[in-house]
Amino acid sequence: MSNLGVAPLPALLGKFFFWMTKPFHFLKDNPVLYRGRHFNIVFFGVFAALEAMSILLAFVFYLGLRGAVLAPVAVPEFLLLVVFVWIGARLFHLFALGKKFLAQPRKYLLQTGFYVQGGLVGLLVWCFQAAPVLQISIFTLMDGLLWAGALGQFWGRLGCFNYGCCFGKPTHQDCGVSYHNEESKVLRWRPDLKGKPLHPTQLYTAYANLFVFIVFLFLLPLNLPTGFISMSLLAAHGLLRIFIETLREDIYFHGKRNGSTLRFALASLVAAGLLGFVGHLVDPFFLESIPFRLSPSWSHLFVIVGSRLYLEIAILGAGLVAFLGYGIHGKTLGQFPVPVQLEN
Repeated sequence: MSNLGVAPLPALLGKFFFWMTKPFHFLKDNPVLYRGRHFNIVFFGVFAALEAMSILLAFVFYLGLRGAVLAPVAVPEFLLLVVFVWIGARLFHLFALGKKFLAQPRKYLLQTGFYVQGGLVGLLVWCFQAAPVLQISIFTLMDGLLWAGALGQFWGRLGCFNYGCCFGKPTHQDCGVSYHNEESKVLRWRPDLKGKPLHPTQLYTAYANLFVFIVFLFLLPLNLPTGFISMSLLAAHGLLRIFIETLREDIYFHGKRNGSTLRFALASLVAAGLLGFVGHLVDPFFLESIPFRLSPSWSHLFVIVGSRLYLEIAILGAGLVAFLGYGIHGKTLGQFPVPVQLEN
């Protein structure tokens, strides 16, 4: 068949993703916000703060639609949520290192490193802990947080793009972006990739999560059964991870793939299925269609938050905790700020 001048599908997709991701290209190559004598602050902390605050704003919006009233106890609970997510993300990173961590535990304990799947587990554990405290059903909390988490991941993945982690494989398509700042994590790990176009997998994931958030925003008026959002988003997370990992380069070490990331993605799919079987055991309202107390309108969010100073404090406080937890590095990028004797 003769060539009619129609670009092949990969080329068209490359051009499409180039124009989709181009607005954020300015974020790369400037990972450091502040350079100090004893510590550094990375821009990733700013994105982590935006992620935490956007999650809590959307979460409060969802709970308001459900008619849930957040008492002042929400302040420590929201701060605890950030801690649960941080600990989960940290532990999963160490677990994924496997034998490397066991061989050199001190080295890897000092290194910054987080896995979003672990943060997801921390979020789910928090729901079980917070349900009796906030007097809100487990799956109401879980539905709201997982939906809000999709919005938060938009900001979080922009932070990954800025910091240079979770980077993609080399590509010749128009969508490729290259890193030149040697302080970017991609070049600290793989100096050979300097200037080479890579798939901006962080931006692909950011857009995918934003799309999921918007889709379910329009589905909210349908009064989806309690727990349906949780199962759907856990499954969507697993499927997205499996697809994105076909384009990621950072999961390879010396040419060998780290299988933990795929297992975590599959575990998300399994968890979505298990909820369908055990949901009734942990929440009597599981899969019940409970009408919203309010119609979905963002004006309600401003009323709810604006009329409760403690919610504003909780959201800003959570942002500050996230900034400190993810943004402060030691004298060396990629390490926690610890006393010199511990580094040595």
